Amino acid sequence: MSTKYYFSGIDRASFVELLASEGAAGMVNARNATQPAMLAAYQRWPEIPLVLDSGAFQGVTDVTWYAKVVHEIGDRFTWVANLDVIGNQQASDENWLRLSDEMDVHPLWIYQVEGGEGLNHLRAWLDTRIGTNTFGVGGLVPIIKANPQRAIQTIKTIGEVLEPWRKAHFFGVGTSTILARFAHEPWFASADSQTWLCGFKNRELLTPRGRWKCNDLDLELSREECARQNVRQVHRWLSGRPIQFGLLQSA
Repeated sequence: MSTKYYFSGIDRASFVELLASEGAAGMVNARNATQPAMLAAYQRWPEIPLVLDSGAFQGVTDVTWYAKVVHEIGDRFTWVANLDVIGNQQASDENWLRLSDEMDVHPLWIYQVEGGEGLNHLRAWLDTRIGTNTFGVGGLVPIIKANPQRAIQTIKTIGEVLEPWRKAHFFGVGTSTILARFAHEPWFASADSQTWLCGFKNRELLTPRGRWKCNDLDLELSREECARQNVRQVHRWLSGRPIQFGLLQSA
C-alpha cells in the first residue's frame, strides 16, 4: 500500500494507542498536540507515523502561537501543515512565508482549491520550488459533501498538473469512491479525514454504501471495536482488498 492514510482527529492518548495496535498513521491537531498525555503517548509509541495539522479548520489563526507549538514538538512529526486560511490562498501564502522566512518553521504548503487562485498559481508555485516534491491540497471537504463527482474531477485535474513526479496530501478525503480511484496514482501521496471517528461517536461502520449503525446490522460491537473496524476498512479501500467484516479484538 504505497499511499499513506492519516487518521485525523487524534486528540487523546487512547487514540494513539489504538493506531499503534492497528499499524495505522495519524494526524494530530495543534490545539491538542502539547497536552501532557499526548506528549507521553508520542514517546510510548514512537513507531507511529504522525503529522501535525494546524487547526485552521477549527479556527486557529495565531501564526506566532502555531510556530511555538511546532518548535516545541515538531520533530516528532513527519511534516507539519501550514496555518492556512480556509478559502483564501493569498492569506494562506502569507502565513506560509511568515512561518518559513521569519519563524524557522518549514510547513507543508497547501493549495486551496477554492482559495481565489486557479491552477496557474499551483503551477507557478511548483515551478519556483524545484526541490520540494510534496504539498497539500485543502478545501475539498465542502466539495465532496456537495458534489462528489466534482471533487473527483478536481482531484484528477490536480493530478494531471502534478505528473510525473510531484506528490500531494489531500486533506479531508475519506470516501471509498475517491480513495479507491486515486490511491494507486503516483501523485496521490496521502490523505486524511476524521470519518473513522463515527465508530466512536455513533457506533457506525464505514461501508462503500455509506455509514451503517451496528444495531441496523445486528452487530454487537463496542465504540472502540467500530472505530477499529473503520481503520481496517479504510486500509482495505487503499489496498484494493475485498471488503469484509474482520472480527475485531481489543489490543
